[in-house]
Amino acid sequence: MLIKLRLRENPNITSGVPGFRDAMVKFIVQIVRQTYQRIHKSLLLRLFDMSEAELRQLIKQNGWTECPPSSPGDPNGPLILVNKHEENVKSVKIQERVDFDAITSMSGAFRPAKGDFFIKTG
Repeated sequence: MLIKLRLRENPNITSGVPGFRDAMVKFIVQIVRQTYQRIHKSLLLRLFDMSEAELRQLIKQNGWTECPPSSPGDPNGPLILVNKHEENVKSVKIQERVDFDAITSMSGAFRPAKGDFFIKTG
C-alpha cells in the first residue's frame, strides 16, 4: 500500500518501466495464493487497486471462486476462495522393510508374564 501511495504522489516513477503494473499484480497474486485460502473481496480490491470489472477478470484468470458473504450484511462483502485445499494436499507413501526375525525378537517384550502389568524393557 505504501508503493501505491508513492506512485500516486509521483506517477512518472514507473512510466518508463514497461510491464511494471503487470509485474506488481503477478507478485501480489503470488503472495495472496501463498497466504490465504479465502480472502474478502474488499481487501483484494484494496490490494490490487483496481475496479470491480478488473478484479472479476483477475479472479477468473486465476481460477478463484467468489463465495457469498460469511454472514448477511457483512461489511467486507463476499469471500474469494483462493486455494482449494484438497488440490494442494499431497499424500506421501511411506514404506518400511521389517523382517520377520526383528518382529519375533520384539514380540517377547509385549507378552506379559503372569502377574506383570507393564511392558518389559530388558
